[in-house]
Amino acid sequence: MYKLTSLFVLCFVFVCANSQVYYNSGVDKLIKEEYNKGNWKNVIQITDSIHKIGIGYHEAFEMAADAAYILNKPFKQHAYLQYALNDFPTDSAVLLKLAYCFWATQQYSHGNKAQYKLLKGGQLSEQNKVKNNVVNFDFGSKISNNTNLYNNLNYVSIGTTFPIKYLLTYHGITYLSQNSFYGDIAQIQYYLNTSLALKKGWKIIGIMHLAEYNLTNYPSDLIGNQILSGEQYVLGLGTSKLYKNCLFGIDVIKSNLNYMDQLQIVSGITYYPLNNTKLILNIDANYLTEKSHIITSYNLNYSPINSLNIIVSYLQANTRNFTEQNAFLLHNSFDITRNKYALSVTKHISKTIRISGIFQLENKIETISNTNYQYKILGLGVKNIF
Repeated sequence: MYKLTSLFVLCFVFVCANSQVYYNSGVDKLIKEEYNKGNWKNVIQITDSIHKIGIGYHEAFEMAADAAYILNKPFKQHAYLQYALNDFPTDSAVLLKLAYCFWATQQYSHGNKAQYKLLKGGQLSEQNKVKNNVVNFDFGSKISNNTNLYNNLNYVSIGTTFPIKYLLTYHGITYLSQNSFYGDIAQIQYYLNTSLALKKGWKIIGIMHLAEYNLTNYPSDLIGNQILSGEQYVLGLGTSKLYKNCLFGIDVIKSNLNYMDQLQIVSGITYYPLNNTKLILNIDANYLTEKSHIITSYNLNYSPINSLNIIVSYLQANTRNFTEQNAFLLHNSFDITRNKYALSVTKHISKTIRISGIFQLENKIETISNTNYQYKILGLGVKNIF
């Protein structure tokens, strides 16, 4: 009886195994036929179907990744390439495609890390690498509608992005000046952002922003006041995770803007609804712990053509002493920022040069007299990638 049962089980396993092999071979044949015909959507649909039931395989994911690339869906391509690497983690062809895909999905830290590994391993040449050294120059003016309080604020900024092995770093220096009813202020700032890519779409970033200001030509009743000069700092640590076509992030930022020690916790979601960077939606919520206050910001990023990018954003603040954009922007004036509307247009002049125009409308409240006033911000920027 024991021998008969064992024989039955073996026969059953043999039949099931053959059925599975037959099914897999049939699916493989179908995917290859659709791939050769250029039916890219069908290739993706079939691959998704077999992946859901747990029988996806390396070659199918590779073909689906190629199909997603042709359909300009780099976020789907990214997922298929990752699935393909689960079976063959050292597949150099897939690793090379993934490195390029990181740039297309704006995962610059991951792209830098993957590219560095491929260059070091001889799988990528210097001529074929993605250029990731950047220099940008920006200048502009915040035009005041109440010159009895404030004259225009002028600023100039220069920054550079470059990798240090696995790390991707950004360094920026900004100088701004303004004449106001309480004196003439000049401020210089240094900003540092470093990011390191981790596995499975994770990234960590470190932030430092230092600002030093000095006030001159001030009224005599301000003599000896601590606001005449100051050194301010911002330190931050953040992490983000890409899941399919959504990026989730959280930053913790410590600052002493205007002598007020404060902790700012920022959580944000970035959504790529078309599985590419043609349309990007973003929302951030900032919690200021010392004030128990929430700041919200919304961004819509749209590229009607590859060489043109338009960003529309809105900030609702109703407070002072906070930061924006990974602490790149400091709100360290003595006045309350109510809200801000912004429009940015970037045009690609060539593969390496981009020119940006910026318009913002910022509504504020002067602290002493409680007077409402506005800034209209006009700015220009040039970016060179090399």
